Amino acid sequence: MALPDPGGLTGLQVLDARFGPEALLRCPRLETLALSNCVLPAGLHALRELPELTRLSFFNGGEYDLAPLAPLDRMRIEVGANVRVHGAEAVPPERITYLP
Repeated sequence: MALPDPGGLTGLQVLDARFGPEALLRCPRLETLALSNCVLPAGLHALRELPELTRLSFFNGGEYDLAPLAPLDRMRIEVGANVRVHGAEAVPPERITYLP
């Protein structure tokens, strides 16, 4: 996934894509990220390097391992009904919201 110059980008929604989250490191001001049916072969580890990211949402399918996000006290995670997650037990339950 190639992004144009992200400038002051603070929110992003990615739909039906296969990409490495490290591409998002060019967006250091990113606060919210919504992933809809995405495939992330390298997992979510790179998102830990985004200092402003406080809200991560998963919608419309996909499978994600949340364990790499466990140390991020600032991170709030929303999980849609058709999304499969692993590693949620590593994340404090008050930081995860399961949507209908």
